[in-house]
Amino acid sequence: GQNHRAGSFTGGERAKIPRPTAVKAVFVKLAYQNLLPAEREIIKRESNFNPKAKNPTTSAFGLCQMIKGQRLKHAPKVGVDPNTTDPADQLALCRSYWEERYGTAQEAWKFWQKNSWH
Repeated sequence: GQNHRAGSFTGGERAKIPRPTAVKAVFVKLAYQNLLPAEREIIKRESNFNPKAKNPTTSAFGLCQMIKGQRLKHAPKVGVDPNTTDPADQLALCRSYWEERYGTAQEAWKFWQKNSWH
């Protein structure tokens, strides 16, 4: 007879291994769960959580749609590439910008609610 040890596959079944993009999506989702509510609201409206979002008429790019000048200014402060598509690095850029310009993400969100930009 066949050996039916726990965890073995029978009947020609194949292990279902998640694709790298699916695995990455899970990790990204988990990272976004740790956002402050104000950060989540801004990012949702600016990029719908897409780190590759690009404004077709300006240099705004990424999660919080930072323009190139601001990315270049804040990248050295947080030690990331200004053109990164990494969500964690972009979040560091966003937080640096919000802290400098508004003091907190909550204050940035208040500004966004009044102006539809930040």
